[in-house]
Amino acid sequence: SAKTKEYVVAGGEGLEIVSFDSIIWRASQALRKCNKLLITCGAGFSADSGLATYESMPKEYKDFCNPLRMIDSLSQFQQFWLRFAKEYNRVQPHLGYFILERWCKDGKLENLSKKNGKESQDISPWWIYSSNVDGHFRNFDCFKETTCEIHGRATEFRCAHSIGYKDNGSEREGVAWEEWNTASSSAYSRSKNQKNCKESKISFSEIENDSSSSISRCKECS
Repeated sequence: SAKTKEYVVAGGEGLEIVSFDSIIWRASQALRKCNKLLITCGAGFSADSGLATYESMPKEYKDFCNPLRMIDSLSQFQQFWLRFAKEYNRVQPHLGYFILERWCKDGKLENLSKKNGKESQDISPWWIYSSNVDGHFRNFDCFKETTCEIHGRATEFRCAHSIGYKDNGSEREGVAWEEWNTASSSAYSRSKNQKNCKESKISFSEIENDSSSSISRCKECS
């Protein structure tokens, strides 16, 4: 039951009635005992840093979550996401991130240790599964390699030449993608190593001062 229950606690010379949610207490006990921890989070977690959630964003935000807008509104698309990347870099992670860091990295949860058990010490006992795009977990060393951001993150950019192609190298179907590949993929098709192009990441600092009047290119396609 999620109802608050009364507990009698002996303290000092007398008795004191303390009310609290027993579910919170049971959760804390489970955390103290666990040797593996999966943390799932969404927009509510970002909101505590003062960032707007997806539902509270203007219609423009939802429009530009569609990558096809880069085809018909290139400059606006790149300027829009550059603006959000700057905002996400400016805003500091809230206290909750530091609490999780203490749980994991600093040993607050003693059983969360790579030294425990027979498994390889290369396997992390904690993982983050997040739908947020602010990239704030990447500010913490203990979460950089253990975070799965299912929507990617707005502070990381990839070469735009390769987006019109699937992982197997074939072109994406549809008139829009055909037009995009015709207009922008010549450098990608000439690239000596298309695999490197698809895996290249363009740092925020590389494009921060860019006018975004042309598509972002990796070093393979520049």
